Amino acid sequence: MGNWKPRTNLDLETPTWSLQHLYEKKEMGKIILPRFQRGPVWDDRTKRELINSILNNYPIGALLLYDNGEEISVIDGLQRTQAIGEFMQHPAVHENLDDFLLSNFWDKVSKDWNQVTESFRGAVHHILKQKDHSELDNLQAHEFQKEIEELLNIKIDDAKKVPLYDDLTTLINELKSMYGHVKEYQVPILLVRGDRTYLPEVFRLINTKGTPLTKYQIFGATWSDFGISITDPTTIAKFPLLNEIVDIIKKRYEGWQKANWKLDFNPNDIDMNNLSLYELILGYSLYIQKTFDFIPGGGDEPEVGFVSMFGYHAVKTGTQKSVMGSDFIDRVIDTSGVSRINGNIQTWKKESENISEKLVEIANLFNEAYKKIGNDIRFLNQVKISSARIENTLYHMVCMAIWLVQNNIQSVNTEAIVQRYVFDILAQKWRGTGDQRLFVQSKTNDYIKKIDKSEWKGIWDAFLREEDHTFDTGRSALNTRQRILMKVVYSDLQTVFQSASTTITFEDDHIFPISKLTEIFETGGPINHIGNRSLIQKIPNRKKGTMLPHEYIQTAGGKKEKKELKAFWGLNKATLWKEMIDTSTMIEKAIGSKSMTDKELARKGYMKFVEKRCSVLLDIMSTVLKIQ
Repeated sequence: MGNWKPRTNLDLETPTWSLQHLYEKKEMGKIILPRFQRGPVWDDRTKRELINSILNNYPIGALLLYDNGEEISVIDGLQRTQAIGEFMQHPAVHENLDDFLLSNFWDKVSKDWNQVTESFRGAVHHILKQKDHSELDNLQAHEFQKEIEELLNIKIDDAKKVPLYDDLTTLINELKSMYGHVKEYQVPILLVRGDRTYLPEVFRLINTKGTPLTKYQIFGATWSDFGISITDPTTIAKFPLLNEIVDIIKKRYEGWQKANWKLDFNPNDIDMNNLSLYELILGYSLYIQKTFDFIPGGGDEPEVGFVSMFGYHAVKTGTQKSVMGSDFIDRVIDTSGVSRINGNIQTWKKESENISEKLVEIANLFNEAYKKIGNDIRFLNQVKISSARIENTLYHMVCMAIWLVQNNIQSVNTEAIVQRYVFDILAQKWRGTGDQRLFVQSKTNDYIKKIDKSEWKGIWDAFLREEDHTFDTGRSALNTRQRILMKVVYSDLQTVFQSASTTITFEDDHIFPISKLTEIFETGGPINHIGNRSLIQKIPNRKKGTMLPHEYIQTAGGKKEKKELKAFWGLNKATLWKEMIDTSTMIEKAIGSKSMTDKELARKGYMKFVEKRCSVLLDIMSTVLKIQ
């Protein structure tokens, strides 16, 4: 038998607690948040789904807590604990009641009250959401009825009140019953005791139910105890930005306290001599997003801070390698010239003031760079090629910014920046998290220059030759170059339509549907050609389905949306719209004909339309990018 022993002194217990017990401990301040926690992030829908799971007796996963003998810290389960606490305080806050009532309940009760269903339902929920659990316990139907009358400014005859009381009593009793069930629900607890220094690593490694941690949050946990400090008065005076960062971090923690959480530290103690490396980067991110509205990003994720530091490393060392990851300290601190002894973290802590100063220098450098770039750089955010994350575009912007400052370029040609962004993608010089040309030429002064028209035409023609010779008969997603092209061409149109309605969403699709084109291109053809792709509002596109354009505009929906369709399919060119309709009619005729001549005419018509449309795409793109 072996003598295996854990390499930590952590002890683990596995009790079960009722949610009432959990809630009472939190309210008494016995459950607190450690500094490395990310704070509440769940939206109302996710909270509602959790409470529904509890009401249905579904398991919701264990909560991982740390017990120091006096207080208990939440390691994993913050979002669930927050949602449960909100429900226990105000049982109607997430409108879970609607998910368990009879489907016709609101229609029936609204009819009894002679009210519109949605407005009546909204009024009832508004009143119930304001009531805490003690008020709900004592709520009577006749009091509830008076509150509804006052809110809706109506008066119910006494003769009609009895059946209405019955409806309200049903509602109140259902909510009380739900609240009682949640209070008694048992949740498994993983209760850890021992050396607290292991907690960030535990937080990083956990794999329980919940919102996945981002690499930024994992970094924040891992380096939460890596304190940095700046005490030199000259340094403090040199970097006023640091005061802003400290204030932002304090306000962030104040937000946690407003959400009724007790912290295991005092936010008022945070100053330039008591800040973690993660907090410095996060504070800088939030500052720059607030200061420059053209910088992409949002929430409490420090993309800007991290990407700025990574960009600094990449440009300074001339490498194309992405440095997104846990090696951040190795790469950026080394590049900043901070002395180290065998990579020892204790040495870094001793060098904390030097590290802080270097990172704040970088932050100030980017402040200056973004001021030079100005709002014209907003275009890069508007046409970013990644819809899932903002890192690609932001990384490009950061590299541009540091290049400007390091080369001491005072006059910034913003037209050249956006031209180069699109040109390098079409020329396939994009590398996902950077720009190959930038790394090669970051030490020269001729990178950011306007694109020569002949150079632009050459890369455009090369792109179209590939499009013309890509033969297929199936659906294909837009590739990176097609996507950036579409975003540039349609950027102005999207702005116009979305300014009129925030509910409009767009999707790309074929103008001439695949199912129809495969009947004239029997052996394959350029069906997914960029000339046959268009952005279009989601609703008309779904209604159109597999109809040809000229068929759809004859429908009621098509007639109503003709103006919008002309803008997106015809690109505001009347002649192009006419050619599209003519081509659409030719395709329909060829599909219903046995004549090979008709099919050949339809193929030629389609290719002529695609060629014409690509010419218009180039004209629009040249105008948007100001290529003359």
